[in-house]
Amino acid sequence: MKYAIIIPDGAADEPLQELNGKTPFEAANIPNMDRIAMEGRQGTARTVPDGFESGSDVATMCLLGYDPKVYHTGRAPLEAAAQSIPLSATDWVFRCNLVTVVDDVMKDHSSGGISDAEAQKLLGDLSPLERRIIRALPAALRTRAALRTARALVRETYPGSRAIMRLKRGTASIDLRGSLFCEVRETSILPLCGFYASAIARVLQQFALRADAQVTECRAAGGRKGCLLSVVVSGITADEPAAAA
Repeated sequence: MKYAIIIPDGAADEPLQELNGKTPFEAANIPNMDRIAMEGRQGTARTVPDGFESGSDVATMCLLGYDPKVYHTGRAPLEAAAQSIPLSATDWVFRCNLVTVVDDVMKDHSSGGISDAEAQKLLGDLSPLERRIIRALPAALRTRAALRTARALVRETYPGSRAIMRLKRGTASIDLRGSLFCEVRETSILPLCGFYASAIARVLQQFALRADAQVTECRAAGGRKGCLLSVVVSGITADEPAAAA
């Protein structure tokens, strides 16, 4: 037997004044859904277990028969799988929304339904001239310029964060203070600042630099005022011609 599961996520909504106190479902012309309801069976089901926030990621997992206590690690890994993005057991993956903020109040959680193409443009909105100049530099100077961009990214991610960077023989030591993720009351077995390591490595890769970033010490694990990252830059990527020294 085959099943088709149709999830009109959030369609029930709440009674709205502009619909004379009706919900969108009550006001909508939905003859096919009405027929299914009349000829089929109706019931209620709890799709979000205790201890979980009410969200479509948890609810959909339950509907498909997967126990979120076992399989749920967040929405980002699910969306990465949906886009066929390969992940290893030690990878960190983050999902971000571009939002609309007016007078320090978030007015829209998705920037008015911004398209993927528009979002990618905004995220990569570094001056084309600046990008070309940096990519034309020799590897050593390019690495320093890219690390400055990475340092600005840390600061802009959270105003209370700052990164002190030292570059020596192709290895950058980064002392990260005020990590958004690591200011926790209880110690953690795993480092929580992997986001910064991945983001910094990605910034360098955007400038055609081969980079591997690792967390060497994490404040969340106890024992330090900040976190230490190590970034090894092993040269220019194969598809990028080296600039003249």
